Amino acid sequence: QLVKKTIRETRYKIRVKEDTLRKELTNSFKKMVYETCGKKDSITPSQRLTIAMLSNWLSVDCTDGHRWVIMMGGIGNGKTTMLDATHYLVHWLSTVDGGQYRKAVNMSYVKITANELVDLYKDNKSDYNIVKNTHMVFLDDLGTEPIFRLDYGNQESPIVDFLLYRYNHQLPLVMTSNLPSASSKNEPSQFEIRYGKRVRDRLNEMCMLVKFEDKSFRGMK
Repeated sequence: QLVKKTIRETRYKIRVKEDTLRKELTNSFKKMVYETCGKKDSITPSQRLTIAMLSNWLSVDCTDGHRWVIMMGGIGNGKTTMLDATHYLVHWLSTVDGGQYRKAVNMSYVKITANELVDLYKDNKSDYNIVKNTHMVFLDDLGTEPIFRLDYGNQESPIVDFLLYRYNHQLPLVMTSNLPSASSKNEPSQFEIRYGKRVRDRLNEMCMLVKFEDKSFRGMK
């Protein structure tokens, strides 16, 4: 049976204050935007709000009890760019030499797409298990992968296996997805249709929801 732990017992260790993380994540996001579409200082109010939410969630000042984050919205409006920026920030905080940020991150981390994770499950179970047990996983494009795969006639769902494992071990997870929410309370969400009620309920429990409602990021002028 799953034993619930406190936020402090389960939270990864990033020994940086929220305001500093907000500044650095903003710079990281702007860097990613410039590398993606060549635009400098291009950032919307909703993206600033997302940066504030993520900075709080990552920081030693965290006030949010969710262990997962899911960024949801339409295609091309900056979710993957924000995920890349957050991953880049964590990497930078863990590797910079000298200065106040040295050894600010005390965890393993990896960024991977849902399709790549399914391919690992099929072709390299050893690496799949390494990813599954990595302390912080940045999972991009949840919902674009094949729902099921057959293994010697047995139907398997690698993403369901992955999410349930992360849930049972209370491991942090940051995700992006284009899957739409249910249009009414009586209609099942795409998450429930793809992964079942068990996973949907755990997503509802674990996730801090961040909605991306800007127009296509790639089409910004």
